[in-house]
Amino acid sequence: MLRDWENIRFLHTFLPIENTKEPNILPFIDTIQQSHPFIQLVVSKSDLQHFSMKHILYNATTDLQKNKWGIWEPVAGDPIEEWKLDAVLVPLLVCDNMGNRVGYGKGFYDRFLSNCRKDCRKIGVSFFEPLDVPIEDVASHDVPLDEVVFPGGIIVFRK
Repeated sequence: MLRDWENIRFLHTFLPIENTKEPNILPFIDTIQQSHPFIQLVVSKSDLQHFSMKHILYNATTDLQKNKWGIWEPVAGDPIEEWKLDAVLVPLLVCDNMGNRVGYGKGFYDRFLSNCRKDCRKIGVSFFEPLDVPIEDVASHDVPLDEVVFPGGIIVFRK
């Protein structure tokens, strides 16, 4: 899925929501943990009151529970600040060929991604290739993707 593994120390991933049919990246997570032990995985814990996320180190022994939206989250763990992240795997419904994306609403990921370093790679994971037509309701606070991974390949929007 990713290129340039040697530059990734902290990789933020999502845990798929079963009832929304998000891509199941759990096999990818297992592969990363086995093949690239130097990469530390990070997952989010939602603050549903403030529509924000905290980020926690993740491994095979991390205790998880579902929040009220059916998202698996760590119960506890070592926090990681956004500025430490080298890459973020972003769930989405669809994106266009400029890297603008449509997610699940509420702006959690836009707020989160806006706090990451400029060189943090924002990688969408989708079932579909990017749309040829632009997404029309892009707001100034929306954070575009750098690349998208979909069953047909990888498209890089920005370097």
